Formats: sequence, structure tokens, C-alpha cells
Amino acid sequence: MRASIEGPALSAPGLALPSADAYLSARGMIKNFGDDAENHARQSAQAYARRGDSEASAIWLAIATAIDTLRRNPAASAERRKGA
Repeated sequence: MRASIEGPALSAPGLALPSADAYLSARGMIKNFGDDAENHARQSAQAYARRGDSEASAIWLAIATAIDTLRRNPAASAERRKGA
């Protein structure tokens, strides 16, 4: 499930999600859910984990991590938008 995108991957057990994908998803979550974006992503991760889908859970955890990173470092958001 690894795309050929340059840049570091956000990893969770059993998964490496290309950071560009995680940050793109994170920005969409922030746009749609605002301050609740990270909470929604973590709830999705928990829901998939309860169903036994560890891969989907790991993807949502990577997105939650990206949301947290963008919130803590607004410069990272601008840098990611430029394709860095």
C-alpha cells in the first residue's frame, strides 16, 4: 500500500503512509471538521481497530498524527502545500 511519492512516510505498526497522502487527508479533515478533526480521525482509528482492520486503523492514526503536526506547526502546512 505504498505509493511512489517522495518524502518521509508517517508510520504506524504495519503501515507506512506516504506523508503527502497523510497531510492531504489531514488538511481535508481540518477543513471539514475544524477543531474536531484530530478527534474524528482518532475515533475512526478506534472504530477500525475494534473491527479488526489494523491497516485502516493505522491509516487513520497517521492522519491524526499529521493533523496534530499541522496544528502545532503552521509552517509545516505551508511547506506541504508547496510540495516539499
